[in-house]
Amino acid sequence: MTVDGNVRLEVLDWGGTGRPLLFIGCYLTGHVNDVIAPKLTDQFHVFALTRRGIAASDHPQHGYGPQRRAQDALDVIRALRMEAIVEDNQVKPDYARIGVPVLAIYGVKTVDQILKEFEPRTAEERSALFQRYVAGRAMLERWEGDLRAGVPGARIVELPGAGLYMFLSNEADIIREVGAFGRTLER
Repeated sequence: MTVDGNVRLEVLDWGGTGRPLLFIGCYLTGHVNDVIAPKLTDQFHVFALTRRGIAASDHPQHGYGPQRRAQDALDVIRALRMEAIVEDNQVKPDYARIGVPVLAIYGVKTVDQILKEFEPRTAEERSALFQRYVAGRAMLERWEGDLRAGVPGARIVELPGAGLYMFLSNEADIIREVGAFGRTLER
């Protein structure tokens, strides 16, 4: 799909029945959904967006700021005549402009995961890692607050311990949450 004049974005289409559903990921290819998307096609017509600069999407020299990335997503939503989207980790569009229901799923590393991952050797390192966790939580809370303000009915899910590949590590959680989200749309 072409946006912003001549920037081609990869939009994957797994088909399916029901309402259209778009996965907008952070900094991974839309193919990260290759395993889970077919499991949702009995409830939704499933699509995924690969953002500019990633994998098969074009890699222009400009347009990587949050407003342009948000506009790319909005252009895809409009072109597909979307009624709902699912996003994961670190996507921050201008929610007030989306105009469709949103399910935001965030993988959230725990303090224990961060400490285990980096194995601090000193109290200073341990304190710095804890500060990193606190800063990450603050950013996530800001994003969630922005989402609630822009889309009052948005569904926000945090998956403790999940990371970028949560569609693999937390597949059952994702399927459950997307199904629950879909049921709210049927009302």
